Amino acid sequence: MLQPGVQMDARTSEYLSDVASTRRGQPGGVSLLTLPLHHGAGPSQVWGAIQLGNPTVMMRRFDPEAALRLIAQHRVTNWTGVPTMYKRLAALPKDVLDTYDVSSIRALSVGAAPVPYELKRWIIRTFGGGVLGEGYGATEVGMISFLPPEMQERKPGSSGRPHKHVDISIRDADGRELPSNQSGEIWIRTPVTIRSYLNGKPLGPDTRDDAGYFRVGDVGMLDHDGYLFITDRAKDMIIAGGVNIYPAEIEAAILRHPDVQDVAVIGIPDDEFGEQVKAFCELKPGHETDEAAILAFCRDHLASYKRPRTLSIVDELPRNTMGKLLKRELREPYWKGRERNV
Repeated sequence: MLQPGVQMDARTSEYLSDVASTRRGQPGGVSLLTLPLHHGAGPSQVWGAIQLGNPTVMMRRFDPEAALRLIAQHRVTNWTGVPTMYKRLAALPKDVLDTYDVSSIRALSVGAAPVPYELKRWIIRTFGGGVLGEGYGATEVGMISFLPPEMQERKPGSSGRPHKHVDISIRDADGRELPSNQSGEIWIRTPVTIRSYLNGKPLGPDTRDDAGYFRVGDVGMLDHDGYLFITDRAKDMIIAGGVNIYPAEIEAAILRHPDVQDVAVIGIPDDEFGEQVKAFCELKPGHETDEAAILAFCRDHLASYKRPRTLSIVDELPRNTMGKLLKRELREPYWKGRERNV
């Protein structure tokens, strides 16, 4: 769908066609919808199925075993999920996973948040090679890049190459463009980049520059082959003793613990170093462990300055309707009343 005020010129048409090609749907297929319809990804998936004359099976609220049941019952071929959904599938007991026939799946997509490589490997083992693709986009600029199935293990950790007519600029804190293989803030220019929010003033240069690049709020780099690697959200980065620490790397390490289903890492105040690392863990159903055991696990998988100083096990991490972690709700009690609130 076009943003309000965007003109359908040749570049826009070619861009949208390139994005549409990554849905990998075929006539005669069946889509499973587990994403909300108030978010761009949900209607986009439905519209793609309609264009092919394919039915869409809808879930009101995601449940991992129910999703497997629907895939088997309706012979679903296409499904797009966020990492949290795949993590919940991966947490199911093996005998439950083995109960359902998922051989009908032809195309899986994942996105909306960093995807740990270990999770991708689980998806490939479970659903088969040649089906998993990763998309990266933002509401303000549309879809940005896509990593096809054949590149999942050749470019582990990448979110793919940019779509046609998409420009990516990696910049330092002063706005200078950085060379390949250096991490910085990601600025994006596409044919559908917004100029303002609804009923709002035109975006200022700190958000959209004169060349039409939009600051998406993510940190990452481009490698020498032009593949994009997303390190983390800029606002999620932790600065401890002047060192930049990226929560996504810590989260990926903790997710390797056999009892952990999901994890959120934040920075909390530290009088000496400015911030310290804190982790919140959600355990797999039926699993038991304690904070000390997970912290001990971190010692074998993370450098000392990246290890959480404290860790809490919670019943459920806060998420929005897309399944994205709401880290601001975890940060708020620690930063309330302070001059800075990261």
